[in-house]
Amino acid sequence: MKYVEVNGVKCVEIPPPTENDILFFGLKRSGNHAILTWVLSHLETYRHYNNVFIMDGKCYVDFVSDINLSDDHPYSVNLYSFEDRVVFSNVNPLLDWSGLPSKQRIMIIRDPYNMYASRLQVHRNPNKDYPLLVKYWTAWTEAMNLDLWLSFAKEFTGETNHLGSDCIKVNYNTWLENERYRNELSLKHFGVVGEISKTTHKAGGGSSFEKLDGKPDKERLTNRWRHFLIDSEFSPLLRNREIARLSKTIFGFAHSQVRL
Repeated sequence: MKYVEVNGVKCVEIPPPTENDILFFGLKRSGNHAILTWVLSHLETYRHYNNVFIMDGKCYVDFVSDINLSDDHPYSVNLYSFEDRVVFSNVNPLLDWSGLPSKQRIMIIRDPYNMYASRLQVHRNPNKDYPLLVKYWTAWTEAMNLDLWLSFAKEFTGETNHLGSDCIKVNYNTWLENERYRNELSLKHFGVVGEISKTTHKAGGGSSFEKLDGKPDKERLTNRWRHFLIDSEFSPLLRNREIARLSKTIFGFAHSQVRL
C-alpha cells in the first residue's frame, strides 16, 4: 500500500471507483455509519472505504482501519464513503469527486440542530479511544461549519442537482423513526429489506453523548440540541434563517430564534 501524509494524518492510497461501485455522501455525526451498515446489509460481498478523499486524481482513506471488508471473497461492490466534504464544489482538489464513476450515489442528511450539537459535543469532549477524531476535524473542517449542512440541504431539496436525479436521498430522522420508510427504501433500491443495527456504532467515535456500547435512544438522538440552547458557539445556528427554512422544508420543524 502507498502511504501519504495529509495535514498530519497518515493516509493510504486506494483503487478508484468503477461504474459498478457505490458513492456515499454524508456529514459527520449524521448517523452515517448506522445507515452505511444498513446499506451494506443489502449486499452479499463488499469492500467499504471510509473517509475517502481525492488528491491529484487519486483516492485515499485516512488510515488502514478505514477499510472494512465483508467475510466473503471476491467483492461484488466497493462502497466509497465521503464524510464532511463540501461535495458540491470542486474548488478544492481534495473535494473534487465529480469525475468519479459509480453505479449508485447515496446521500444522507440529519436535522442541523442535533447534528451540530453532536459535533460540538465531540469537538469539546473527544473520546479517549479515538484520539484522531478531533485532529481529523481540525484538519478538514470546523465542527460548526454551517455551510456544510446548507450545501447538503440544498442538494437534498433539489435546489442543486450535483448528484443527479437518480441519487438515493436518505432522511436520517425519518429513517431512524419510521420502519416503513426504511423498508420502502430497501425494496425500491435494493429489492430486499435491510437490517438496522441495534447498537451505537463505534466508527467515527460512537455516540457523542452516551457510552460507546450503549443502545441508541431515539428520543435522545432527536433532542441533543437542547444541551446547547444558550451556548455562544451554537447560537449562530439558531439564528440562521436559511438553515431554519431548509430544516422546515426537509424535517417539518426548525428550532430557530428567527421568525420565518
